[in-house]
Amino acid sequence: MKLIIASTLLLSCMTILACPNLDGLYFCQTSMGEVSQLELQHEVSNGVTSYIFKDMNEIEGRWIVDGKLRSLNSSPMDGVSNLKYRAKCINEELSLYMTGDLPDFNDKIKMNVSLYLDSSKNLVQKTSGQFSDGTPLPEVLTVCHRGSFAKRKK
Repeated sequence: MKLIIASTLLLSCMTILACPNLDGLYFCQTSMGEVSQLELQHEVSNGVTSYIFKDMNEIEGRWIVDGKLRSLNSSPMDGVSNLKYRAKCINEELSLYMTGDLPDFNDKIKMNVSLYLDSSKNLVQKTSGQFSDGTPLPEVLTVCHRGSFAKRKK
């Protein structure tokens, strides 16, 4: 019993240590040339890391890094409903496994999203996935440049 408790504590500590500090304001350019803004903050409560994110429209969400399957609110603009995710940290990388429904296409989607900082402290987002029939989505690599909170619109 003591071994199980010690192992659980050790794994919890390793998860905390492995989660990257992604705090910052970032500007990301889409493949369409549009620039979006993303603000990230992390917090640790009772040994569980959470990432709070806010986009340029002040829409806020949270990823809880506990390995459990959780629901995430999505807007109709996303084109995805019933969005669920499982978050974990591995080697200074936030890894999200996401599933959701695509009502416009009568289909489902599975995605893997990795978030980490490059050597210049810019946020890198790598996304891959597939439709329910196994058709792969093109892998997307997005680099978001670190900005200054002074530039953030109020």
